[in-house]
Amino acid sequence: MVSFPKTLFITGADANVGKTFVSAVLTLGLKGCYWKPIQCGVSPCTDTEWIHEATGLPHSHFLRESYIFGEPLLPHAQHTGIDIRSLVPEKSLIPHSHLIVESAGGIMLPLNEKELVLDFMKAFNAPTLLVIRNNKGAINQALLTLEKLEREGIPIFGVLLNGEKDAINKRTIEQYSHACPVFEMGFIEHITEQTLKETFKGTFS
Repeated sequence: MVSFPKTLFITGADANVGKTFVSAVLTLGLKGCYWKPIQCGVSPCTDTEWIHEATGLPHSHFLRESYIFGEPLLPHAQHTGIDIRSLVPEKSLIPHSHLIVESAGGIMLPLNEKELVLDFMKAFNAPTLLVIRNNKGAINQALLTLEKLEREGIPIFGVLLNGEKDAINKRTIEQYSHACPVFEMGFIEHITEQTLKETFKGTFS
């Protein structure tokens, strides 16, 4: 079984790569706390509400968002006052051993007029799991994003390829990323607590 850090930051190289699904698998598998500091879009529900429903975990496993915007737009397009210094989890309310933090969008997403998600990641300084859609563009997206993270001094936990498994993608990313751990997580047709647990075990054991 993989050894997980106390805090794990989940980000992606693109929109709709499965960060929330991966976060659900990790939160349930580790029986940890889930926190999404910035939520953009609340229809039909927030990501926190979806993970709560999918995992069946008690409310104590979920922290309140720092910012919630009704529309699925870029944060800085809806509100220019986001201060990354205010994006701090209420640690006194974390009764579990692991904290799963899901970012809004990718690392270069603007949070305000001057700062990006990357700036928040640097301030937060938690090991990062990069989620990539496992398709033809996976290698390019993974290597470009990893290069930026390494240049900025972000600790990297690994890359997670989300979707149908592709041995070439996995092997190539491992080769060119200096043996960065690369995990593969397949699609789940029916999401239940049991299938999430099985996915966690199959991905990280």
